[in-house]
Amino acid sequence: LVCAFCDHPPEGANGITEDTRLLLYALHEQATRGPCVVPRPTAYFYDGDDAIDWEAWRSLGDMSSLEAMRLHCAAVERDNPNWWALLTSGLDDRSVRAIVETARSCTREYHDAVRAGTLVPPRLPATRERIDPAAAAAAAPTRAVA
Repeated sequence: LVCAFCDHPPEGANGITEDTRLLLYALHEQATRGPCVVPRPTAYFYDGDDAIDWEAWRSLGDMSSLEAMRLHCAAVERDNPNWWALLTSGLDDRSVRAIVETARSCTREYHDAVRAGTLVPPRLPATRERIDPAAAAAAAPTRAVA
């Protein structure tokens, strides 16, 4: 739900700084994709933002997805302590309950996939087979130290 707020800030939401945008991007990537294992994008003068975003994500190292989610929510809460009221402003109780139930359902699906080992680390082929963490780590590209 916090991501929905960030993706489509409602009227009345406080703006964020570029530093906060980078932090939210990096934490979102870490929470949803894990540690940065993708190659650094080529930084040309017109697309340097990709390299800056990559550096922000890479700087989180091996932070857990759960910690990244917690910090992402805390950053949004810091800049917009009333984010939930803004997100649900003008909605009736039925609509708010539907939003919460959708989020609850997505959370269950995510936890079921984690438990079943069917989440695929970045850059590995999709599979429905149980993923062996040691094999996934061995298959993931190594990160160059700058």
